[in-house]
Amino acid sequence: MSENGQTVPIGCSIALVMDTTSTSPIDNMPGASELDPALCYRIMLARDRRFDGRFFTAVKTTGIYCRPICPTPPPKQENCVWYPSAAAAQGAGFRPCIRCRPEHAPGLAVRHGDSLVSRALGLLQEHWSEYPSGGVRAIAARLGVSERTLHRSFRREIGASPKEFEDTRRTLFAKELIVDSSLSMADIAFAAGYGSVRRFNANFKDLFQRSPTSLRHEASQKHQQGVGDSGIVLRLPYREPYHFPSIFQFLEQRAICGVESVVGGEWRRVVRIGESIGVVAVRDFSKKRCLEARVAIDDLSKLAAAKARISRIFDIDADAAKVDQQLSTHAFLAEDVRSRPGVRIPGVWDGFEICIRAVLGQQISVVAARTLAGRIAAKFGKKIGDLRGGDGLICAFPTPEELADANFEGLGIMPARAETIRRVAQLLCEEPTLLTGAWPSEEARARLVGIRGIGPWTASYIALRALGDPDAYPEKDLGLMQALAGWGDGVANAWRPWRGYAVIRIWTLPQSSVMNKASSGTA
Repeated sequence: MSENGQTVPIGCSIALVMDTTSTSPIDNMPGASELDPALCYRIMLARDRRFDGRFFTAVKTTGIYCRPICPTPPPKQENCVWYPSAAAAQGAGFRPCIRCRPEHAPGLAVRHGDSLVSRALGLLQEHWSEYPSGGVRAIAARLGVSERTLHRSFRREIGASPKEFEDTRRTLFAKELIVDSSLSMADIAFAAGYGSVRRFNANFKDLFQRSPTSLRHEASQKHQQGVGDSGIVLRLPYREPYHFPSIFQFLEQRAICGVESVVGGEWRRVVRIGESIGVVAVRDFSKKRCLEARVAIDDLSKLAAAKARISRIFDIDADAAKVDQQLSTHAFLAEDVRSRPGVRIPGVWDGFEICIRAVLGQQISVVAARTLAGRIAAKFGKKIGDLRGGDGLICAFPTPEELADANFEGLGIMPARAETIRRVAQLLCEEPTLLTGAWPSEEARARLVGIRGIGPWTASYIALRALGDPDAYPEKDLGLMQALAGWGDGVANAWRPWRGYAVIRIWTLPQSSVMNKASSGTA
């Protein structure tokens, strides 16, 4: 039962919302969807938060699209059109609701995994600023497909083209900064990726029928955050359940001295995007069902990419309820799912960094791996120069170029591992897209295993954390084998396609000694 008395089936999921038997030619109907109108209308009347971000309601009489939890009086059903994404609604000519703020809707779980669209979305959100005009063509080439194939895949999965998705992302990010920050309009235009302030103003007037300045004046002042040395505050909404303590503890235990720190319930680290450097800080803001990130970076054009990377680290787009439902069907994890709903896969800021951590962590403890990683960062990492990091943050983790020919003597690193690190760095200098999500997980792992010193066990761990592969399973991990002893061979098959989430649960079990074992899970 929902807050206004409407009932939505408890077992209803996005699979039931979507009419998967439809054969309508979606490629020929921009913005069209296969959503069940009657069910969507019931969910909208219920304002059921479980479906927030899964679809959007566009109202033909107002030209506005809303989240299904919008507090405004519901429109008549005959005036509603349903879209599977904000990009689909906006691409069809509707403008975002100012009251329910689509920019604060949780991400679509359908985009989580190793599909072409999932990988393309990662590149669009994290690397769009690297491309000139015509970036969709460049991203398609990076993914090894034609622009037409990418376009058709986007239409089929999210109801919008890649360009419509990027235009919507840029618009909503700019709207978020207008309402929630005190950045100047010129800085907002630059941060959101507009080519000029003039184009930014024209776009907003055309979409919202008002200027960005008037939109800011209409916003509640109590939501605005100051911008100073501490950075810009961004909110990253998630769909409940979300078990922040487990992911926070996991990151805390692996914080690299000088690069990361944990202070007062806040995870902080020095970050690098291209030549830009900065500091981010993240804490849970459960009252608003979101994470709160503070970003201080010397190039505002990298702000959106920083937000996307933080989202990946904290795995906020996962459909935790769907994952937990699958994992709870087996007795081994059933009790843990009940006591800790919403455990996520801890991601990483940079794929190269986790490769080095995985190599260093082979057959040694968490503490030892952290120590070695800290020594590498201190010797080869780029220093942040001033004291803006605070709390002992002094440098960014080095890049592949900085370690490709590095001399690790005196750091306590075994010669064989030092050579493996150099070979990983050289590979990523040659294939810089390998761990960006552009490659399918299996192909990326195969390239890594080709390096002496990296086996299937290490490659699976890298795929789990760097690529967010939800089914990555380092089956030879000592901690996993000890935890699952007596449960029979193939026990993990019951957890497919979410074995990666099962692995993280096992590694973080409160009563388990797995975290102290010498395994890839300690990297």
